[in-house]
Amino acid sequence: MPRFQDSVGLLELAGNGIGSAWMVAPELALTALHCFGGAQNPIAIRIKFGATRHDAVIVDSDAALDVALLRVVPNDVMPLPVPLLACPAADPSVPPRWKAHGFPAAIPDATDGITVSGTVNQFATNYHNV
Repeated sequence: MPRFQDSVGLLELAGNGIGSAWMVAPELALTALHCFGGAQNPIAIRIKFGATRHDAVIVDSDAALDVALLRVVPNDVMPLPVPLLACPAADPSVPPRWKAHGFPAAIPDATDGITVSGTVNQFATNYHNV
C-alpha cells in the first residue's frame, strides 16, 4: 500500500517552493489558492513528487475556500492520488483523528515535508451545500 506522503508534492512557482499540492485524482492536484499570491494565471507552476517534477496549470479555483485545482502534466512517473479513508467510529463519543503531510513555505528547510496530526473537534456540514 502506498504511503500517503508519496501523494503530496512540493508546489513550486518559478523554481521556489511555495507550499504543498495533493494528488486527488489521476492528473489532478489540490492546493491552497493563496500560494499564488493573487496571480490569475501564474507561469512556471511545477510540483515535485519525490525526485520527479511535473508541470501544472490552474484549471479551477475558489477564493472563498482558498483552493486551486491543478491539472498535472503526466510524465513517466505519476504519483497516485491521496488514499482517502472514511472509517466509522468505534465509539462515537471519541472525536476522529486526522493526519496531513505537506511542505509549508514557512519551513523551507523541511525538504522531505512535515507531518502533523490532531483531533477533529468541530465539523461544518453546511458549507457550499455539502
